Amino acid sequence: MELVSADASGRPHFTAYLSKYLQENVLPLKVTFKGVHPGSRDAGPCTIVIRLSWQHLGLNSPVSFEPGDLLGVLPENSNDMVSKLLKRLHLDSNFTSFVVQRLMIQKKTLTMEGPREEWVPYENLPPATIYEWFKKFLDITTPPTQLLLSEVSTYATNQTEKENLNLLSQDVGVYEQWKHSNRPTILSFLEAFPSLSIPPEAIISKIPLMKPRYYSVSSCLSMSLPTSVDLIVGVVKFTTEDGSSRNGLCSMYLNEAAVGTIVNAFFRRFVSVIFTVFYYKVSREGRFSSMKILQGLFLLE
Repeated sequence: MELVSADASGRPHFTAYLSKYLQENVLPLKVTFKGVHPGSRDAGPCTIVIRLSWQHLGLNSPVSFEPGDLLGVLPENSNDMVSKLLKRLHLDSNFTSFVVQRLMIQKKTLTMEGPREEWVPYENLPPATIYEWFKKFLDITTPPTQLLLSEVSTYATNQTEKENLNLLSQDVGVYEQWKHSNRPTILSFLEAFPSLSIPPEAIISKIPLMKPRYYSVSSCLSMSLPTSVDLIVGVVKFTTEDGSSRNGLCSMYLNEAAVGTIVNAFFRRFVSVIFTVFYYKVSREGRFSSMKILQGLFLLE
């Protein structure tokens, strides 16, 4: 990896990067209110109401939306999980305070002369600290893929762990059962295989990028020029089959966001199309005997 000092020039604004990456008009919205929804059960899952405002942006043109439209929220991983993951990867705080201008990854290609390895730039992440990559841009709550398991298995020094990794990466049935039972995050996976000593660049490029989570707008248009939007969010918590606790990434992120927190998000219009499909039943003699109708609804993005 190529490192420069933390005050490096040319560092893009994260919201601008997200707009370019997602091809959406991402706005840095500010949390101005958060409370428990009146219908939330005391003993059941918590449901919150959160208000996100763009009044502080001083936009030249108004933001238009309608109830039922979608707000795509870009969540962030918890500080606790990021810190533990960086520690597991042996990245101390001094190292993660540097801005990484460019991440170089090893690429293998086949040539006429045989396999060839070369270092090429990884273009999917903006210049940022490694902490910011894991906090804002990499979905470390998602289960590791079979490809990731296959590629990191070579870094296992324990033979039993290496064999288990090879089995998980090659047997779809075993992998799906492991994923369903454990719902592993990148951190819990690395903790389950302690002999793995993986270079940061070898795993960063294999972790999927953060994707937006969509919520329906629940605001009423009482103002001609609204400056905020309300969301009703059910906070997701569950226990895996092995007894581990897991949280919904975005719902927990919004639940822990204090008033004044900046949340990157964008609006997406709700467009639906009603479709009708006719099923014709024909007898063996070739005669029409009956007809069934199936109707449904498509959500177009």
